[in-house]
Amino acid sequence: MGLALHNRVVIAVTLLVLFLVLAVAGAAQDFEGRRSGDRSGLGLGFMFAQPVGEFGYHVDESLGLGAFLHFDVGDNGALGLRVDGSMVYYGSQTRSQSLASGPGYIDYEEVTIRNRIGSFFVGPQMTFGSGDVRPYLHIGAGFSYFWTGTDWDDSYYGYECEVWEDAEYCDRGFFDVLGDASLFFEGDTEHSQWTGAWTAGGGVAVRLGGSLNLYFALQYVNNGRVSYLTEGAIVDQGDGYYSFTPIESDANLMLAQFGIAIQ
Repeated sequence: MGLALHNRVVIAVTLLVLFLVLAVAGAAQDFEGRRSGDRSGLGLGFMFAQPVGEFGYHVDESLGLGAFLHFDVGDNGALGLRVDGSMVYYGSQTRSQSLASGPGYIDYEEVTIRNRIGSFFVGPQMTFGSGDVRPYLHIGAGFSYFWTGTDWDDSYYGYECEVWEDAEYCDRGFFDVLGDASLFFEGDTEHSQWTGAWTAGGGVAVRLGGSLNLYFALQYVNNGRVSYLTEGAIVDQGDGYYSFTPIESDANLMLAQFGIAIQ
């Protein structure tokens, strides 16, 4: 799916989600029946991420964390508004690296390069039943953020805020002022891209007691075509500098989740 077509699909899904939310809110005002209890709440859990389609040729299975908020919009507790957020780590590299030698020598022994996907969605949720075991379905529209960043450990040597050979470095970072190649420093983002996305999923919530629930869920995330880095995409040039070549492909995921919810 091309980028333009993907964006049109995301816009269409967003409009559909907004329409459903408004329809749900309007129907709730006219609903007559017995209220089975407020199911508004929140959840937090772990997830296993399986890359789907083209994404699976470049990325392995990975782990992440997910959280959601759920707000009742109907008198019977069946219809709700769901806000989803997740963070998936889909690969990392750890290297030994020295960024400079000479006066004010700095040795960052371990540079870790991490690939992440952050996603956020809003949409309606339908919950079936009011007993101790409650299936549910949901859809949502939102965005995902793909980025690769670098961190290092605290093991280094050097002076604070020295200038040496056209480069400035302070106690926790090294900044290339020449601008002709990539140098890593703590908190640096080597590559990133935002993309519109949509999701659909479902699961089951099992009451453990009181308002405490255990939930299991599957969720499909469609990110469309994205530019991103993978493990091995950053190449050491051997002189303290690195080069990298992003991959562009569909980057969709299937998420299997389990966690605890308070509802």
